[in-house]
Amino acid sequence: MGMVFCRGCGKEIHETAPSCPHCGAPQRFANVSGGVAALAAPAPAHWASITALITGIVVFLLAGLTEADGGWTQDAIAGVVVLGCVPIIFGIVSLSKKRGGRWMAITGMVLGILMLLAAIGSR
Repeated sequence: MGMVFCRGCGKEIHETAPSCPHCGAPQRFANVSGGVAALAAPAPAHWASITALITGIVVFLLAGLTEADGGWTQDAIAGVVVLGCVPIIFGIVSLSKKRGGRWMAITGMVLGILMLLAAIGSR
């Protein structure tokens, strides 16, 4: 049996350790033929991260259409504020689950926050 480096702290640990004894970081290694350790397949994206990204893009496009339509009315501001909260909420849910699709959740949250700031700044 060999030794590998921890994915969290970089210290040397046994290749069969499910987590690092030094920092506690989970190790996703799978034994393959020949005793060599390889990374397991990444976790699939969480449904909330996909929803955060899609709703973030939709809010971004709707805000762009609002601007192109002649400006921000009170109804448009209220709509962007309400819809801008959706990707933020789903992004937080996805990041709390610690699954795949982290970049989708973060991108959706950033788009939602930007659109909230745009709506608030248009008053």
